[in-house]
Amino acid sequence: MKRLGVLLFLVSVVVSVRAASFEDRFAVVLIDAETEAKVGAFPLDRIHYAKALERATELKAKAVVFKFFFDQSRNAASDAALTRAMTNLPVVLQACFDNSEPKPNPLPARFTVAGVHPGSSLAGRSGWLPLPALAERARDIGFVDFDPQTPDKAPLVEAYQGKTVKNLSLVCLELATGQKAVVESGKRVRLGTATIPVDARNFAQLGSFVGGKLNVIPLHAFLSGETPRSAVEGRIVIFGYDGPKLHSVETDAGAVKAHR
Repeated sequence: MKRLGVLLFLVSVVVSVRAASFEDRFAVVLIDAETEAKVGAFPLDRIHYAKALERATELKAKAVVFKFFFDQSRNAASDAALTRAMTNLPVVLQACFDNSEPKPNPLPARFTVAGVHPGSSLAGRSGWLPLPALAERARDIGFVDFDPQTPDKAPLVEAYQGKTVKNLSLVCLELATGQKAVVESGKRVRLGTATIPVDARNFAQLGSFVGGKLNVIPLHAFLSGETPRSAVEGRIVIFGYDGPKLHSVETDAGAVKAHR
């Protein structure tokens, strides 16, 4: 299970420290059932993600985060279109551990945290990493792993093939605050004047999930031009899936779809 809910909570922690609401910094665009009916069944052809990037650029987004795995080639023309579209604005991609993956894509050294020992962080030897052409254009790559035995905590950094890497939450915190994270392994992570304590495994403590309505833009509406510039300009746009194939997560506020 790969959760965006943890990401949203951790981002909101530092955003609140910076005296700004979540929606001041982020816009969430999800593939819902209506999008699947109008655009196609998930997973979508990547030409639609290329078009989404073009639209995000037109609407003056600050950056884009894709909550999809682009680890395997699909349609060559669509993959190429997505690669070209990634030159328009900063794009963050996700990765995860899967030790059964026999031939993982390489992780460029620039996506590791230099000079920081991973300690006893959540670790993996192989996984689902973005295609090399996409990784080359990406601003950053964040891992989305977690430990189901500690649902009240989430890693800020992880260890991949012995190297320290950032969790997607931390990548988004850097985007939200405009600060490069300073990782003091096993102690804290600093983002400017904000500090997040971490335990020996570099996990941060999560608070209770607070219900409330997350304003979501359906992808079909985003692509068709129905979304006003005011809803996107200057924000980090998170693209994810919210259709019937997605599981729910039990929270203090009840069952919530994972990407909400």
